[in-house]
Amino acid sequence: MVSKIEPVRRKRTKLHDSVVDDMLRLIRQGEFKWGERLPTEPELSERFDVSRGTLRAAIQELVRLGLLEVRQGDGTYLRSPDNETLTQPFQAMLASEPFLASELVQLRRLLEPEIASLAAKKCTSKNAATLRSLLEEQRQRTQKGETLAAQDLAFHHEIARIADNHLIRKILTMLHHLLNDLRYEAYASDEATTVKQHQKILDAVVKNDSDKARQAMLTHLEWVENVLKKRGIAQ
Repeated sequence: MVSKIEPVRRKRTKLHDSVVDDMLRLIRQGEFKWGERLPTEPELSERFDVSRGTLRAAIQELVRLGLLEVRQGDGTYLRSPDNETLTQPFQAMLASEPFLASELVQLRRLLEPEIASLAAKKCTSKNAATLRSLLEEQRQRTQKGETLAAQDLAFHHEIARIADNHLIRKILTMLHHLLNDLRYEAYASDEATTVKQHQKILDAVVKNDSDKARQAMLTHLEWVENVLKKRGIAQ
């Protein structure tokens, strides 16, 4: 006999919301693993002690959140949500409340200087070589009159990778995804300045100078914010 899950019944308006909570709890506990197929509907209905209809409503909610994928004729699979899925609620907020773009830029200014400082403490010769390669690509594109949006993103992601904090990388990746359009606006204005500022960040990080890395990143992001303000994108 399939053992039933002791449900966590919170004050939710609909029963399927509580099932969503219970399923999320099992995901956190590792009972349901990423990429694996979930038990069948009858098995899950019995475990959660709910009807098939309630279970299906809960599954659809988790599909909407990007945590489940229903494969016709195969079953329901647990999937790791991508950046597009994770940022959808924030994208809707940005569309309805444009002033939040300024606050996202401010959030980036609060986070990334400390990330650069942490990266400086952990940077190895191999990390330094990767950063130099990324910066050289930026320099070459600038000489050709090409934009740097994608290369800028790669540079900042590498700084976060060197900092070696998984949660920081996740948060920063989502933040950058949300600010993707603004990035094109900013770096279409002065790619040469971007490269110069990135060089100062790189120099501090590879020398393991956390204070200078923090300041160099802060100076860079303050410049970005000022560019966006001049273009009427940030306040």
